[in-house]
Amino acid sequence: MKQAEQSIANTQSAVISILSCQSDDTALVEAPTQSDHTALVEEPTEFDGPQITDATSKETTMAKASAEQVPLIKVDTALLSLRASNFDTPAAVGEPIDNSIQANAHNIRIRLLEGERRVGKRQKSTPIVNQIAFADDGDGMDEKTLQNALVLGYSTRYNNRSGMGRFGVGATLAGISQAQHLGIYTRATNQGSYLYTYIDLEDIATGKQTAMPKPEARDIPKEFSDLMSNGSGTLVVWSKCDRLVQGDDGTVHDLNEVRSDLVEWIARTYRYFLDGGLRIELDGKPVEPHDPLYLMTIPRFQDDPKAEILIDDKFEWTIPSDPSRTSIVRVRMTLLPKEWRLLRGWGNPTNSQTRERKIHKNEGISILRAKREIFYGILPKFYPSAVQDIDRWHGIEIMFEPELDECFRVRNVKKGAEPVEGLRARLKEFLDATVNNARKRIKNTYTEEENKRHTQQGIHDSAEKITTEVEEVSPKARSGQATTPEQRESVIDEVVAAAVKAAAADENAPTPSAVAIKERIRTLPFSIVDTQWPGKEFIEIEHLGQNTIVKLNKRHPFFTRIYAPVLKAAGMQSHNIENGSKATKVTEEELTAIARTVQVGLDLLIMAYAKAESMHPDPDSQYGDLRTQWGLFLYNMIQRIDGNAA
Repeated sequence: MKQAEQSIANTQSAVISILSCQSDDTALVEAPTQSDHTALVEEPTEFDGPQITDATSKETTMAKASAEQVPLIKVDTALLSLRASNFDTPAAVGEPIDNSIQANAHNIRIRLLEGERRVGKRQKSTPIVNQIAFADDGDGMDEKTLQNALVLGYSTRYNNRSGMGRFGVGATLAGISQAQHLGIYTRATNQGSYLYTYIDLEDIATGKQTAMPKPEARDIPKEFSDLMSNGSGTLVVWSKCDRLVQGDDGTVHDLNEVRSDLVEWIARTYRYFLDGGLRIELDGKPVEPHDPLYLMTIPRFQDDPKAEILIDDKFEWTIPSDPSRTSIVRVRMTLLPKEWRLLRGWGNPTNSQTRERKIHKNEGISILRAKREIFYGILPKFYPSAVQDIDRWHGIEIMFEPELDECFRVRNVKKGAEPVEGLRARLKEFLDATVNNARKRIKNTYTEEENKRHTQQGIHDSAEKITTEVEEVSPKARSGQATTPEQRESVIDEVVAAAVKAAAADENAPTPSAVAIKERIRTLPFSIVDTQWPGKEFIEIEHLGQNTIVKLNKRHPFFTRIYAPVLKAAGMQSHNIENGSKATKVTEEELTAIARTVQVGLDLLIMAYAKAESMHPDPDSQYGDLRTQWGLFLYNMIQRIDGNAA
């Protein structure tokens, strides 16, 4: 009787404690540590009322109090409510991993047991997670610790901030957020039987389980026996994984997606532990660290270059619980290798490893607590300006110790962090100028590489690519179909010679390759070539059937007054960029003047065409189809500028 009453009182106290800690903005209780694998609240305290020496009187008094009092918490429904505790699957999985690390494990093995089920309105069965097992070779637990390990609120390290622990609302709450049955097998010696205990929400709801069962000797289940070593260690098994099948929002959790998400999350969250020698396996495959700073040596990518360190600094910050002391905040920022970030958007497409290295997901800030990541993403109003896709090419990491939890608004599920205002301002002081400088360097690299490409492929490369794409779905040209191969080669040779001669006469033009020009003309359905001649024509067109060549007259005022300044502003007029010359810089005032001139020039280009039409007595019948087709093809081509105009 006394034991049951005390158990109920302790459970009520624990649930009250946990319910009062559900705010995302307040730090909570301490996470389980080495011998504590699923720790949650403090051990029972002694009865706090008047001391009664007579045993019979004491029992009578307690029984009377129990009969008169209504419990503050209905334990079974409270546990069901606590399942909605802000744990997503990766955050929940992190709790038993944390406990294994604090139990001095060298190896952690995770296994997802597959099942199939028709979920929601799906006609076919979906592979789902039936069970998750977490095995380690850590210190294990003795009988007393094990019996309390799944009690909500028990912790051998309550409010201990010396390690990654403190948020021990952890492993039990994490487990029941995903599954209805949690089982633990453990031993603290190198031999002998494993001790087992469990908690089952269905049994609690039906009244079958009202207290933690006394640990009993039990063999490791056959399906998990190969996960355990010959020494001490612990096996945690989540069964009846209903929340891993279908979420409250109706989302179906496919097993392969769950596995992929967990690998990615574990690789980044525990990167320092993995890099330091800890081995974590998921379904038999070791997880490699993913370092968003790209400074760690990854076995698969050991020959890859390392990122450049832009910031590696630290500062002291006052500890809220003891203002007489300070703790260190470390800030690091890197710039990824230049050869990975040559082109806008994705980077260098010739590097097959860029996607494997998750660079396309590298637009975020990493915050680590005791070297364990608790946040990765975008902090609102943290960057000097809006986050851009080029921010994937640098990495930012902020590291602090648990004694500064309140300063980072650490949440009880160890998922999420946000610096308080004063700390945010201090961090921005460290980062703003460097972020802006990194962005400028990345953009400069883009410009340099684009100019090299224009030198090698011609300044009209982007327009030619767009035209080629449009040509694939457009009606084919009818002109020049009678051109013989010999005539075609002769015209191409003449055009190439004229282009080389025109470039040689222009000291601002890059030196072209006759072979490259000829190859480009041959392989493209439409190409633009810069030549020059004394007439007043701006363009001449050679229709060769499968090839159409547009020749621009560089002596024409439209080229010298409109086109050439644009090339200068775009950095495309420096001579032989490939050999290291710098592009001519333009001032902001010059750029504004160029833009105005270009606007007028484009208007005049259109007006000149209208004037040319007016010279015909019946322009609608003569040029009506031409206008329609010109507008159509221009429309289709302009739509593709964003993806090609690098």
